[in-house]
Amino acid sequence: MLWRLTFQLIPLAALGAAVVFGVLPLRLPRRWLWLSVAVLALAFSKFAVFAVVGGDAFTPMLPAPVIWALGWAYDAAMFYALFAGVAWAVDLLPLLVRRPVGLRFRRSRAVALAAAAVALASWGIFEGVRTPPTRSVEVVFDDLPAEFDGYRIVHLSDLHCSSAAREPRFRRIVDRVNALEPDLVAITGDFVDGLPADRQDDLSPLRSLRARDGVVGCTGNHEMYWRWDRWCDVL
Repeated sequence: MLWRLTFQLIPLAALGAAVVFGVLPLRLPRRWLWLSVAVLALAFSKFAVFAVVGGDAFTPMLPAPVIWALGWAYDAAMFYALFAGVAWAVDLLPLLVRRPVGLRFRRSRAVALAAAAVALASWGIFEGVRTPPTRSVEVVFDDLPAEFDGYRIVHLSDLHCSSAAREPRFRRIVDRVNALEPDLVAITGDFVDGLPADRQDDLSPLRSLRARDGVVGCTGNHEMYWRWDRWCDVL
């Protein structure tokens, strides 16, 4: 499928950008140069490792902490490639006035950019794996019928049940939703990343969602990637 091929090519392009924009300008000794390239190549190999070791590049059958760790390394490398590309473009400006950026500054900046990339990736992984927090939003309508005054809708979206987000996480989400005693639960797509045979048991806690007027939902683009026809039957 085209989308699978795309996600295999993106890391290769990002690795090239990270090396050209983030490693070569540092003029490192050969040993450190190759070590840096090797570390980046390993970080960008997430999908390849998933395919070889986990059985599938996108739904690997691996322990969740392993998936999180590889995802963290991949995200950090991707952020570094982006930051390094921007820094390289900025460095072109002084060349116009014949005042090139010093090597010491480039190396110090590279360390700072790498630290920022690692921190940002860490925050992203944490946000992705924790139980979603509850955010309350009051919506006001001048012409709201009286019977809907105080009506409570719990909105869930992008649950992405996967080998890294399994049944215990969904039990925690369901418990949190039911404790709010909603009038309606609305789920807007992207329930899953994986085939029904692999993920429907992990998604099964959603059966326990309770709301006075029921639970409604719609599929998203990720259901289309994983046998939409079968998932509709499961849902």
